[in-house]
Amino acid sequence: RRFNPYMEQIQNRTQEILHEIWKKKARLFTATLIFVILLFLSFHYLYNGFNKRFIMIVLLVSGTAFFTVFPKPQKPITGYFMAALYLLFIPRKMFQRIELPINDMSGLREGAAFANILIILLIFAVFLLIFQRTSLAFGFGGVFLMVAFIVNYYVYQFRGSILRLDDILATRTAVSVLGNYTLAMDPELWYSILYFCFFISLGFWCDIPVRGVKYHIGITATAAAYCIFFYCFWNVSDYL
Repeated sequence: RRFNPYMEQIQNRTQEILHEIWKKKARLFTATLIFVILLFLSFHYLYNGFNKRFIMIVLLVSGTAFFTVFPKPQKPITGYFMAALYLLFIPRKMFQRIELPINDMSGLREGAAFANILIILLIFAVFLLIFQRTSLAFGFGGVFLMVAFIVNYYVYQFRGSILRLDDILATRTAVSVLGNYTLAMDPELWYSILYFCFFISLGFWCDIPVRGVKYHIGITATAAAYCIFFYCFWNVSDYL
């Protein structure tokens, strides 16, 4: 009986969340549409019976739709906690899903994974400096990484080498690939795209609901310090 007040609080909070979701019908419609489209394409490119990958596909598609419509954190402590978890776990998984469609990661040089994870964190830091919000930094950073990953995949298929930092104009390279190569969707490529859709949706959800001067000074200083450290002390050219 002493747990009843807690259960009542959970029930009330659940009702509030469902009411908030129902009020935002446009977002609910978007989430439903995302779920249907991603699931349909996943069946087309990936379905091979009821197995572990099928379960992961359903979870990724459901998670993408869920974080599209679910209310963002209301407490700053929750936002900071989710942002920390995102930075701790997602960059490594992003790197894996970038590499796996191209190779099985068995030929990576020592330290390559760590270096590439640092690059992913650098991209988030740059977007954080630009947008001053964790949700926009993670979300648009994920979009940028997914586009770069897709371009890199087709560049590798076309010329046999990955897209490097010394490629001056990536857009020009992408255009040349589009003009000379048939862009077929490989199942493993689509599986990685599904992961990135989930990462992007989760990134846009991981917001820190603080807009004070201290917040902006803190995230600017943190992001700028990381960018300066990366530029001054880390040489990644040998690992790419």
